Amino acid sequence: MPTEADFRHDKIDVNGVRLHYVTVGSGPPLVLLHGFPQTWYQWRRIMPALAENFTVIAPDYRGAGLSSRPVSGYDKVTM
Repeated sequence: MPTEADFRHDKIDVNGVRLHYVTVGSGPPLVLLHGFPQTWYQWRRIMPALAENFTVIAPDYRGAGLSSRPVSGYDKVTM
């Protein structure tokens, strides 16, 4: 079973926003989305088990965790 040491951290630019995400495993993609005010880190304990059958992708949404923050604020429209 993969461990947290196997997690791969990366960033990607999407529509002018730099998003941080973590991946682990192989197989069909499985995206885990966090809620407010969490980050990808809330999934860290379940990701290794899921990674046995899936490529697990856990992003930080805009303004959360290591993703870029909006200049004009954290209101719903901006985020």
